[in-house]
Amino acid sequence: MAQLKPTRVLLVGFDGEAVYSKGIIQLPLTVGKGSRTSRVMLDILVADVPSAYNMILGRSSLNALRAIPSTYHMMMKFPTDSGVGKVQGDLRSTRECYIPSIDIAKEKEAVSQGEASSP
Repeated sequence: MAQLKPTRVLLVGFDGEAVYSKGIIQLPLTVGKGSRTSRVMLDILVADVPSAYNMILGRSSLNALRAIPSTYHMMMKFPTDSGVGKVQGDLRSTRECYIPSIDIAKEKEAVSQGEASSP
């Protein structure tokens, strides 16, 4: 972790919980398959939080890839030297990750409601 540069950035999760980043690291990201790949260097904010996601691409990352995401199609397309590349999501994997994250959120809510009602 010698490459991690300490940086405090306030991050707000999907559940409204706020945490500070541990730092920032510059890493290469390669997306696509075969000759239809794209590679960019990204500044990645690192946070120590439980998540169903490995990484969340923000607008700056999508712009760097010149990507067009479609949540409806679970797909992202981007230009390459060999044509249009794509990354396709997998519904089964998505459900396997998403359902446990809902359970974790419900447990956190129950704990915080219990704390709020304590004298």
